[in-house]
Amino acid sequence: MTTTPEQYSTKIQTYTEQFPLVLSDFKTAYINHNKNPEYEAYTDTYNTYKESINTINGQLFSVTNGIQKNIDDLNKSLHTLDEKLSTEKSTNTSLTQKLAQIRASDNGSDEMINNSKDLYKSQYIINVTIFIGILVMCIMMYRIFTPFRIENA
Repeated sequence: MTTTPEQYSTKIQTYTEQFPLVLSDFKTAYINHNKNPEYEAYTDTYNTYKESINTINGQLFSVTNGIQKNIDDLNKSLHTLDEKLSTEKSTNTSLTQKLAQIRASDNGSDEMINNSKDLYKSQYIINVTIFIGILVMCIMMYRIFTPFRIENA
C-alpha cells in the first residue's frame, strides 16, 4: 500500500502538533530529574517523555524514509519516461526527415510531370505544323504538275 502525499502531510502535521507539547513536558521532567535524581518518580517521568520524543522522532524518520522512497520511485519513473521520450524524439526526427524527403520527391515528380506535359505540347505543335506543311506541299505539287487546262466556254 502506497501512502499519498496527503497522508504524509497529515502524519507530519500530527507529529508537529504533538512534539511541542511533549517537548515542554520533557523540559520540565529533565529539570526535575537533574535537580533531584534520587526521586524515582522524576526519573520515570523523564524516561517516559524521553521515550515519547524518541517515538516521535522514529515516526518522523519513518515518514521521511517513506517520502524518500516515493521520491526515488518517482525519479525512476521519470528516468524511464525520459528515456522513452528521447527515443520517441529521435523517431520523430527520423520520420520528419523521411516526410521531408517524400514531399521533396513528390514536388520533383510534379515538376517532371509538368515538364513532360510541356514537351508533349511543344512536340504536338511541331507535328501538327509539319502535317499542315506536308498538306500544303502536296496541294502545291499537285497544282504545279497538273497540266493547265483551258476551258472552252
